[in-house]
Amino acid sequence: MIDQPTMQVTLLGLSAISLIGLTIRLITTRRRVQSLSNEIVRLEDLLLAQGTAMAGITRSLNLLQDQQKSLAGQWEKRQQEVDDGVTVNGSQVYRQAINLAIGGVEPQELVERFGLSRGEAELMISFHQPGDQAA
Repeated sequence: MIDQPTMQVTLLGLSAISLIGLTIRLITTRRRVQSLSNEIVRLEDLLLAQGTAMAGITRSLNLLQDQQKSLAGQWEKRQQEVDDGVTVNGSQVYRQAINLAIGGVEPQELVERFGLSRGEAELMISFHQPGDQAA
């Protein structure tokens, strides 16, 4: 049988060992908590950076949409001008050029008179042979 003083020393030793074990677990847990806190801060920073990037992308997309709308409007205006016959000084250039092509003019006259390229003038003359009429 174990006597009282030996029992007390044994209990004190076990208590000390338990206290040391608990202290080690506490230190380990604190380190884990600190590590997790650091990870939370890192993730928050990452989310903030991603939010900032998304805001920038959104602004860029809005600008691109505005530019696309503007270009679409310009395109529609140009198409309408082509459909209506481009006008210069109140006259319809293409209709006048077609009528001259029908009349049998040379391509150079269309180039000089209306500012058409040589290819445009030749194409216009080839499409509109003498005797046709412009719309």
